[in-house]
Amino acid sequence: MAVAALLAIPSLGFAASDGESDDVARIASQMSAEFMKGFRALDTDQDGQVGLGAMVRTLKSMGYGQPQPRRRGGAGAVDPFDVFESRDEDGDGVLRGDEIPGFMRRPEAPPTVGIGLEEFREEFASFQARRRGGGGRAGGRGGAVGRGQAGSGAASPRSPDLASSDVQFLAALDSNRDMELSTDEARDAIHSEVAEAMLAHEGLDTDADGLVSAREYGLSQPMRGDTADKDGLDGHARGHFSREDTDGDGLISTAEASERVLQRLLPRFRALQVGLRMIPADSNLDNKLDLAELQALSASEIWTQLEFASDKPLDIGSLYGKLYVAPLKVTEQIDKALSRE
Repeated sequence: MAVAALLAIPSLGFAASDGESDDVARIASQMSAEFMKGFRALDTDQDGQVGLGAMVRTLKSMGYGQPQPRRRGGAGAVDPFDVFESRDEDGDGVLRGDEIPGFMRRPEAPPTVGIGLEEFREEFASFQARRRGGGGRAGGRGGAVGRGQAGSGAASPRSPDLASSDVQFLAALDSNRDMELSTDEARDAIHSEVAEAMLAHEGLDTDADGLVSAREYGLSQPMRGDTADKDGLDGHARGHFSREDTDGDGLISTAEASERVLQRLLPRFRALQVGLRMIPADSNLDNKLDLAELQALSASEIWTQLEFASDKPLDIGSLYGKLYVAPLKVTEQIDKALSRE
């Protein structure tokens, strides 16, 4: 779903406070709408409150708060930047020697010859195209595309930062420490997370012109490599800046920062609420979801399209991780199927 469409979803009551951007209110409203679908699945008496212990236990049972696989790009494709970053062990923005994946190694090239991000992106796209065309795996390490990524179905590099943010969110849910989670507390926690993410962007904007230049970005980034460009960015930081500067004009606008925040938060809150609504399908309480149980939950055909449902029962402990890395169009279909029941 396009970011513009997401931001157009009606507000749940958030209004931008003094000095706060409208984007914070809109994104917070969207994330709250996602979360409340899962909240209502636990609020069985519909009194607007859920025991914090019950919420935490249920979330943890499906893998929330644990390191999760990195998200992939559109249509489930691996994000080449994530692969590049996972292999760039010394953080200098260049792959050398063993950092270079097997499919890119050249016998005639000395190990000191490096591969930059742009060259990697081009070669990686070509490699993926060959795989889709049935050309099989390229040579070297069985065609590995990154540590722990032996192919399209293999596990991706894991992101401990996501686990950390999950835990922080759980800790923020019960603001008055009464061990009861209310809808207002949940919305406030979500609003604070969105505001903090946007505040990080504003903190980079040292001249307060609403735009973050490469130089401003560079001043905030620790050096991971030995060399930096004219803006003070090493290869690692330059890659991050380029990914956030979506229009390539050399500046990160507030709109681009908002889009980035939305892209980061939506997969997490979508996986969270869909998972909470799927768990009750475990009718035999074996901590697994099989196709028959899911079809009893909803008659939608979406379940037969999911690898984990049609192939073998899904361990509930991996439910959140599976949903988190699934393409948004898939989790959106699940959301719609559950909403129709």
